[in-house]
Amino acid sequence: MKLEEHEKQSVEVFGKPWTEVHCFLDQFFPMFRGADHRRVLHTVEGLEEVVRRFGEEARPVAELHIKEDWHRFCGVYEVPTRAEIDYDDWLFLNQMSLKATDELVVEVWSEKV
Repeated sequence: MKLEEHEKQSVEVFGKPWTEVHCFLDQFFPMFRGADHRRVLHTVEGLEEVVRRFGEEARPVAELHIKEDWHRFCGVYEVPTRAEIDYDDWLFLNQMSLKATDELVVEVWSEKV
């Protein structure tokens, strides 16, 4: 979904656009076009990072964003773990960018230590 669609849905469901949460989740889209950017923050671990940064009230916003994006991509309406994305067949992500996104994931998670 585009930012405007996420914002519109958030206003309808949560009463405000939550732009900062949507921008945080999709910040790697310019680097990894298509679904590959979702490996970084569209996961259970990414959801917890949103809560850490924006508070518990952001959890349902991020969860809906993540579920909607995965559902549109592969028909699965859930928040996967990083392990599921790396090892399950239901995602079919571009193998060329797996190493690059893995390195970025390590960088993102190391910031919180």
